Amino acid sequence: MIDDDIPTVMDRRIAHANKVVKLHNGYATPTTIVFYGNRKEPNINIFQKHRELFDELKKIDANVTFKDNKDNTYNNAAELPTGTAYAEAFQIDDSDKRNGNIYIKCDLTSKYNLYDIKHGPMNIMEFLKDRKIFLKFRKFQTTREATIGFIHSVHPIATLRSELRDDIDNWMKSIDLKPEEYDELASEMTAPEMQEGRSEIKAVVFPTYDIAVNNFGYGNGTERINTQAFEIRCAPDHAITLKKISPVCH
Repeated sequence: MIDDDIPTVMDRRIAHANKVVKLHNGYATPTTIVFYGNRKEPNINIFQKHRELFDELKKIDANVTFKDNKDNTYNNAAELPTGTAYAEAFQIDDSDKRNGNIYIKCDLTSKYNLYDIKHGPMNIMEFLKDRKIFLKFRKFQTTREATIGFIHSVHPIATLRSELRDDIDNWMKSIDLKPEEYDELASEMTAPEMQEGRSEIKAVVFPTYDIAVNNFGYGNGTERINTQAFEIRCAPDHAITLKKISPVCH
């Protein structure tokens, strides 16, 4: 049994990773725009390149939009901020001094997913190559993932990943936590929560995890047998904690 002082199911949250959201009119994708460094262009005008990218995307999808880190939505290139306002709106990473690459984080909404934008029938790949721009899906904030287990008796093709994630979330929210596990997962109270008088009971926040399909096999040559299975991954720093408490990791 768990202590009465440990939060109930309603006080538990899952810190989900960024993911693509399927909307009625398209896909909302957490995206990183990479502006590659160029010796012939030592000072990259990322604002201008972003506008050119926006205009090019409009050629294949008139309703494409960008969203910055402050949740401001831009419907066309002319609406993008300039100068310091652009730097404040979009999270800019220019730490790659050696190669001169600059990374911009934003959300891209389009009727096409990111793969189709780059490789589909109406793609902009030639434009991206010419302007030295790369688009990639921003999955984890970490650069490495650790596998903490596999889900048995669930077929990857016959199972909706979204429903499987909901099941895992519900299982995790119902786990009997030991006092030391609660202390490790308890979060700091936000200002509104403290105002509500909840400062003595902290909410439990389970670390981010991801569900991936992976191919496995054993044997060699004509005797090799291959199969697929759901694999649970997370940031390496959280691997021990999640594997210890998760009811589905084997």
